[in-house]
Amino acid sequence: MIQDFKKIPISKVTSPPEKSGTYECIVNNWWCVTEDDCILLYGKYGARQCNLNKAVIDHMLTLDLYPATKAVQLLIVFMPHECGDYR
Repeated sequence: MIQDFKKIPISKVTSPPEKSGTYECIVNNWWCVTEDDCILLYGKYGARQCNLNKAVIDHMLTLDLYPATKAVQLLIVFMPHECGDYR
């Protein structure tokens, strides 16, 4: 059964942010990327579907939980960060 993921276009998270604020900079990770070139976040807290190890992502993609995706290495991702997310 495919889970409910939030999709964010790669172009939005790989270019420098237009708004000021706090961002987490994620470097050289492999991501689960949809056919329409979006990264995936899962659940209430937006768990990133990425890892430094491509084998982990390749395994994740074999699970029936994911929509049609591929493993893509992104050199840099700017993820908005709210300190209150971790309360």
